[in-house]
Amino acid sequence: MTEQQLLDLIERMNHQGDTNTSDDSISWHAFRYAETLQDRTIIPLAIDLVERLESHEQRDSLYFILYHIGRHLGDRDVFLFLVDRLGLESNKYVLSSLLGHLATLDDGYQGIVSVKQLVPYATHSAWQVKYDAIQVFHLCDPIEAECFLRTQLAVQAHDAMALQYLVGELSYVGNKETIPSLIKLAEHQNGGVASSAIRTLTQLGDESLLPLFIECMSRRSIEVKYEAMYAISVHGNESAIPVIIQRVRQLISRKRIVEDDALIVAMTFLSRYPDHVDVIRIIDWMIKKKWDFLFSHEQEWLRRQNILF
Repeated sequence: MTEQQLLDLIERMNHQGDTNTSDDSISWHAFRYAETLQDRTIIPLAIDLVERLESHEQRDSLYFILYHIGRHLGDRDVFLFLVDRLGLESNKYVLSSLLGHLATLDDGYQGIVSVKQLVPYATHSAWQVKYDAIQVFHLCDPIEAECFLRTQLAVQAHDAMALQYLVGELSYVGNKETIPSLIKLAEHQNGGVASSAIRTLTQLGDESLLPLFIECMSRRSIEVKYEAMYAISVHGNESAIPVIIQRVRQLISRKRIVEDDALIVAMTFLSRYPDHVDVIRIIDWMIKKKWDFLFSHEQEWLRRQNILF
């Protein structure tokens, strides 16, 4: 690809012409094409070109191209370049886009950015920038990242969405030091925050947290109940059977509209105790009284269990 071809692609990516549908536009097709690029020779062309692009929309498109080439080639240097560009951009949408690209990288790219580099964006006044920046900390030194993110739990106490992103990122870099802060958030009045905390506690914690998970099953939030039940399926023991049976009865007390895997999570846990009298009873009740209340995938799952048939 020549520089002129690259410029033409960027122009098409920013095309504003009228179309009947967004997926039939010049811009849409240009972005889909850009996602497929794997030509290493484009990298030096793009790096040389970026400083000459006056429009932040054009630079944003160029970063998009570089990101996808970097992903296809596994080129660490491309992402180091994108990190460096953070300090040279001021538009909140471009910053958010750059950070969003970096956030998708796995920990195989750990070390391409430091906590110090990310702090200005994780504390940015623009929510778009802040939320995307928080999701990049798994690429930093895990000890430094955990310390900063845990501190931000208090700083961002009144921003429920920020708390969810912080807790989510702590699932990658958190450790035993993180757990007390997460236990507090598991009791948060916002269901999204509480469920996120329980999800991360499931990853970082152990069976000692079982009383907390059981207590969370009494919360009104469906999200919280689900995450608590999943946590019990991971760390639970026989003492959790009553609360899981109670949830099974709640789930199929009436016919449901939205399919999910909550019932299967519950039954997977209960199936560990096939000889427990209460487990036998709930299975018998489901088959004889509630079979028509089950979704087809739930019926099929139950058919495959030797304890049933």
